[in-house]
Amino acid sequence: MIMQKLLPLLMCVLLLLGCSDKYDDSALRNDLNDLENRVAKLEDLCKQMNTNISSLQTIVTALQNNVYVTGTTPLMKDGKEIGYTITFSKGNPITIYHGKDGQDGEDGTTPTIGVKKDTDGVYYWTLNGEFIVVNDGKIKAEGKDGTNGTNGTTPQFKIENDYWFVSYDNGANWTQLGKATGEDGVGGDSMFSGVDYETSTDYVIFTLSNGTQIKLPTWSAFEALQRLCNETNTNLSALQTIVTALQNNDYITSVDPLTENGKVVGYTIKFAKSNPIVIYNGKDGADGNTPVIGVKKDTDGIYYWTLDGEFIVVDGQKIKAQGTDGNNGADGSDGVTPKLEIREGYWWISYDNGTNWTQLGKATGEDGKDADSIKITQDENNVYFELADGTVITISKTGQSADPNIIQFEDASVKTICITNWDKNEDGALSYEEAAAVTTIGTEFSEKGIYAFNELQYFTGLTSIPNDAFLNCNELLSIKLPDNIISINVAAFRGCASLKKIHIPANVESIKLQAFYGCISLISIDIPASVKTIQAGAFSNCRKLASVTFEKGSQLKTIGEIIPSNITKGAFTNCTSLTFIEIPASVETIEAAAFKGCSSLTTITFEKDSQLKIIGGGRDASASPVTYYGAFCSLKNLTTLDMSECTQVEEIGEGAFSNNSELQIFRIGTSIPPTCDNNTFYHINSNSVLKVPSGCINAYKAASGWKNFASITGLDE
Repeated sequence: MIMQKLLPLLMCVLLLLGCSDKYDDSALRNDLNDLENRVAKLEDLCKQMNTNISSLQTIVTALQNNVYVTGTTPLMKDGKEIGYTITFSKGNPITIYHGKDGQDGEDGTTPTIGVKKDTDGVYYWTLNGEFIVVNDGKIKAEGKDGTNGTNGTTPQFKIENDYWFVSYDNGANWTQLGKATGEDGVGGDSMFSGVDYETSTDYVIFTLSNGTQIKLPTWSAFEALQRLCNETNTNLSALQTIVTALQNNDYITSVDPLTENGKVVGYTIKFAKSNPIVIYNGKDGADGNTPVIGVKKDTDGIYYWTLDGEFIVVDGQKIKAQGTDGNNGADGSDGVTPKLEIREGYWWISYDNGTNWTQLGKATGEDGKDADSIKITQDENNVYFELADGTVITISKTGQSADPNIIQFEDASVKTICITNWDKNEDGALSYEEAAAVTTIGTEFSEKGIYAFNELQYFTGLTSIPNDAFLNCNELLSIKLPDNIISINVAAFRGCASLKKIHIPANVESIKLQAFYGCISLISIDIPASVKTIQAGAFSNCRKLASVTFEKGSQLKTIGEIIPSNITKGAFTNCTSLTFIEIPASVETIEAAAFKGCSSLTTITFEKDSQLKIIGGGRDASASPVTYYGAFCSLKNLTTLDMSECTQVEEIGEGAFSNNSELQIFRIGTSIPPTCDNNTFYHINSNSVLKVPSGCINAYKAASGWKNFASITGLDE
C-alpha cells in the first residue's frame, strides 16, 4: 500500500531532477517522509485494533464459559506502559493495547468497535455504538466449544488506499468505511477505555469505549467459591449427623471453637455416641446466589431436607434427613445427604450421592462468596443449632431424655418467660396442657431479646395475637402461630427487624393497624383466603418485602382500612422491594396511601371479576409543596396499571395516581368514568395512554380528571 502512494511522488521527483541539477528537493523529501510515517502509524493502529478485537472476542467467550483470570501484567515498550497481557485458567493469553481519544481529522475517521448485550442477554458486535447487522441478523460476539462447532465471527479491519475496510466473514468480503487519513485522525478511540484489576481482588473489569463493562472473576474468587463449596458440604454432612443424633437420643459432650489465623471460622462438636462434626461459620452474601440447604420437620414429625426453605422433592417424594442403624440384622441405610459442587462457575446439586447432578444458579457474584450457615448457641443444658430458614434443632448436653409431655423450648429467654407466667403446677417446666390453657399472652414478650418462639403453636387457646405482643423484638427470627388465631392485632410484630418470614394461619380474618410495621427483613408474605381486612400500616416500611401473594378464593374486602382518630395510612406504604402485585377480585376498597412509595413496583393487575369500587386518596394541604397520599401515588417505576377487570369502580380519590412519571399504559374496564378530580392523575407521564371500554372513549374524554390524558383509546386497540 505504501508503494502505491509513493510511486506517483517518485515519478514527480525524477521529472524535476531531469529539468535541473540544482533543484532543492528537501521539502519534497520531508513531505514524502511525513507521508510514510502517517501511513505506518495507520497500519500500526489497524494492527492494534485487530488485536484488541480478537482479545474482546476471547473475553466475551471467557465470560460465557465461566473462565477465570489468572493474571494481569502491564505491557511495556521503551519504558512506557502500552497495554496489558491477560492470562486465563483456560485458553491462550490475550493482549490489550492502550488507546486514547483522538480528534478526527478533517478527512479522517477511526471506526469504534465494541460489544453490547442485547435484550436477549447475548453480546453482539457493534460499530460506532450500533449493532452490526449483516443479512438482517446481528453478529454474535460469542463462540463456545462443541463437537465440530465453529466460533463466532470476529470482525477484521484493514486500511487500503487511505480508506478503512471491514470484513464480517473472516476476510472473504470487505466493506469500505470512512477515510483513514486526516491531519489528526491517526490516534482514534481504543476499544478499551480501561482495565481495572486493582479495585477488587475478585474481578477484573474491562471498560469499552462505548461504556460497556465486562467483569471476569479472578482465580482467587474461584478458589474462594471452591472453599465455600467444600465448607457447605461439610456443613451438610454435619447437619445429617445432628438430625441422626437427635433421633438416637445422643447428646453433646463439648463445643470447641475452630480457629484459622487467629480467627474463629467455625466449631468442632463432639457427641457421646456419634463421630465429631465440624460446622463452618458463614454470613449473607450481597449478590451471590448460594443455595441454602437445611432440614425442616414436617407435620409427620420427621425431618426432611430443604433447598432455599422448600422441601426437596425427588420422584414425588421428600428426602428424609435421617437414618438409624438396625440391630441384629442388616444395617439400616442412612438418609441420602445432598451434595453440592461448583462446576464452571455454577452450583450443581446431587440427591443420589453424585450419580446425577442438577444445575442451580450461577455461583459467581460481586460479594457473594459467603453463604448462610448454621448458627450455634448454647446454655448449660443444651446446644441450639439455628438454620438459615429459622429452624432450630436442640440437642441436650446432659444426656437426659426429655419428658414427652414437656415443651422443649429453643430459646432460653422464651422458656423463662413462659414458665414464669404459665407454669401452673410450679414444676419448673411448661407442659403442652398448660400451654393449651393460655388464652392471652399480653405483652410479656414485648421488647425482649428473644430469637425463636416456634413453641407458640402449642398455645392453642389463643384466638388473637394481642396488641404490642412482640413489639420491637429486634432479634426475633422465627415464630409459629397457633392455627386457630383469628386476628393479628395492633402493632403485634411492629419493629421485629430480624423476622424474615412468618406463616399466617388459615383462620386469620384481620391483620390490624401496624401489625408488621417496620419488619425490615420480611421477604415474603402469603395472605390466606380467610383474611377480610388489612388495616392501615399493616406492612408499611417492610423494605425487603418482595413478594405478596393472596390465596385463591380470597375474602379480602379492604386494603389499608383507616382507623378513625389514627393518622396511619397505607397498608404497604414504602415497601420498596415490591415489584408486582395482583389485587384479589374480592377487594372493594383500596384506601389512601395503600401502596404509596413502593418505588420498585412496575406492574399492578387485578384478578378477574374484580369487585373494586373505591380507590382512596387525599392530600396534606399544609405541606409545601402540597403532598398527596393517593393509594398508588409516587410509584416512580410503575409502567403498567391493568384495571381492565375492574368494571364497577365508582370513585377515585385525590392524587390517587399522582407522581407516576413512568406510567405508560393505564387500562380500566368501567364503562361510566369513575368520579375523580384534576389532581387524581397529577404529574403522571405526559405520554401515558388510557385504554377504556369500546364506545366509552368520548365519555372519558369529557370527564373531569380523565380528559387530562394525552391519548385515550379502546381496550381492544
